[in-house]
Amino acid sequence: MTNTLLRAAAYHEAGHAVVAHTLGYGTPYVEIAADGSGYRAGSGAPGGRDVVEHMVLITMAGPIAEARALRISRLVAWGWSASGDLPEAEGLITGLGGLDPWWNIYESQTAALVREHWPAVDRVARALLARRRLDAAALAELLGAATDVSSYGKLI
Repeated sequence: MTNTLLRAAAYHEAGHAVVAHTLGYGTPYVEIAADGSGYRAGSGAPGGRDVVEHMVLITMAGPIAEARALRISRLVAWGWSASGDLPEAEGLITGLGGLDPWWNIYESQTAALVREHWPAVDRVARALLARRRLDAAALAELLGAATDVSSYGKLI
């Protein structure tokens, strides 16, 4: 496993975890494996449109953070996510009313969240590279006090 692939996985999973935290969803743990795969355990119940929109943003945050960290095109990062995040995001967005024009809207919103919270994404990714697995307590320590999500409201 190359350092680049591990770095990609760390920033990818950190993106998911930080955006989930920002939107008020718990993450029991996040990890990266020696083969470069990763996983973010999520918590959150099915709900209305707002919850589904949040799930879209959380799903998109992985490839968007990965692209930013590696300085690659989002299209390349989405291609790497073809078996996981890409179909999940497409399915969620289709369920909300179709991909066009919503994909670009959600992707722009997610990119803004990742950019705004980049220092936290970087902290979590570096910790993942060092430890490979972070539990909820470690994430809370890295992310500080709970984020006030009241300003996010309905995203669209």
